[in-house]
Amino acid sequence: MAKLRKNVRFSVILVDGRRFPKIVRAPAGRRMPEALVEAVLTREAELVEKHFPGREFRLVPLASGDFNFVEMGKEEAELRARHSELHEKYTEAAAV
Repeated sequence: MAKLRKNVRFSVILVDGRRFPKIVRAPAGRRMPEALVEAVLTREAELVEKHFPGREFRLVPLASGDFNFVEMGKEEAELRARHSELHEKYTEAAAV
């Protein structure tokens, strides 16, 4: 059974340590299904990209069920991009 939630909490955390917390609450007397939580996170990811263009973020799920959008430093973003390229390359080669 999918978990229903009263709210979704997350923070945008920049490299310089600044935090921008936000809570999205379900309407009174209702709960949010997982599909709505995914939709909220997708919308917020788009807003993060809009307000912080040119920066790379990763979504970090927390044990409490909340989330953080953590800005990656330039080196980490480059390493993750290179890792993704290599992973795709070897996955395609293994499939052939």
